[in-house]
Amino acid sequence: MFSAYRSVAPSPTARALACECRTPTSPLSPPCWIAYVGTLYQGADETGRAHQALFDSFVKGTRLAHEVLSVRRVGPASAHVVTRGATAKGSKPAELNKVRTYSLVRTGSGWKVAAFQNTKHRPLLEAARFKFQPASKPAA
Repeated sequence: MFSAYRSVAPSPTARALACECRTPTSPLSPPCWIAYVGTLYQGADETGRAHQALFDSFVKGTRLAHEVLSVRRVGPASAHVVTRGATAKGSKPAELNKVRTYSLVRTGSGWKVAAFQNTKHRPLLEAARFKFQPASKPAA
């Protein structure tokens, strides 16, 4: 289904993202996106509109870079994917500073994104947490 890889690709358009998020037969519908600042967007139209605003301004001309960390099937037609990623202008970013989780569903036309979340990695806060609460540090 998926292989671990690192890629750099042009950012999708909001229309393509909205189409990708449409999963009317999914039990996870309506699709949602949780931005790294905590904003919840529900539905393909809202998600597409918000992304188009970003692509027209702050992330205009950027590229998406990502690395797949894990893929776990949770049923015959669903999967959970964890990636590390970033956006950058020009060359690939040196640091993939966001963690993204995706809920995918299989439809008649292939795998579709039902929901995803971005979380900005904060290494200094993480280091402080691990120093004061060593038991909270993950094994990997």
